[in-house]
Amino acid sequence: MGAQTDLSDFRSRFRTQFRQHVELKNRAYQIVRDYFGDGTKPGLILYAESLAASLPAGETLRERESELRRAQRVVSGLVLG
Repeated sequence: MGAQTDLSDFRSRFRTQFRQHVELKNRAYQIVRDYFGDGTKPGLILYAESLAASLPAGETLRERESELRRAQRVVSGLVLG
């Protein structure tokens, strides 16, 4: 297991695996939307709680909110983008 450094290649390979399984693709995309679609979704709420529990000294809530927005863009962009 390793980090994905080429995001467009990752997206392409992710989509390719669903070519013959449209229902499965739709379900996978719906899960991403349901858990990471916006700041009220459970995946981002859980991540926000994790950030709050490990908030480094001197980091502001504004920085945390910025990180949450970044995380939402990354997750949505990786799969849906």
